[in-house]
Amino acid sequence: MADEKVHVFSNSVKETLRVWPVLTLARQHGFCGADYQIKEEWLCESIIQIFKDNDLVYPDELEDFVSEALYNEFDTIVEDGSLIEVCTKLCGYYDLCKKGNVAVVAAEVQKMQATQPKVESKQQKEENESESSEDDDDDKKTNVNSFTMDVDMDEGGTGASSSNGERGQNSKQKEYDEDGWEIVRRSKKR
Repeated sequence: MADEKVHVFSNSVKETLRVWPVLTLARQHGFCGADYQIKEEWLCESIIQIFKDNDLVYPDELEDFVSEALYNEFDTIVEDGSLIEVCTKLCGYYDLCKKGNVAVVAAEVQKMQATQPKVESKQQKEENESESSEDDDDDKKTNVNSFTMDVDMDEGGTGASSSNGERGQNSKQKEYDEDGWEIVRRSKKR
């Protein structure tokens, strides 16, 4: 392919992966460690190289490679069906560029560049809220700590008796650690 075609196709791969919610979540939750950018660049370059090395690339073949790369490098398994959609889109962009329809692909890239990934994790929402109001954050920490103490007392059987209604209400409330992960405790009853 000519230089312009290669450039437009490369941009389409980079932008498609940038706005893909799967990689956005992996980035936000740190699934791939601190060297996320290096791994994402490697994935983009590898996908581009697959298209350079082969005259015809099928979406399911590309899906196998990307799935394996996501599992090994990003500690991510895609189960939402978006992987085949992304691979089909990339194969379509390659075919358009190969046929000389660079303007169509460039327009799609511009649309993607104008949009930001719309996935925001619960942890990021909490961080954004805490930055806007530090006083509210202190109140939230106090409430979480008091809730944790209540749960420990109820489950530990330290003399705090509760009715079934109260226990059911406490079990519906979820407890989170400082990283935003839900804490799951083993039941004392057997």
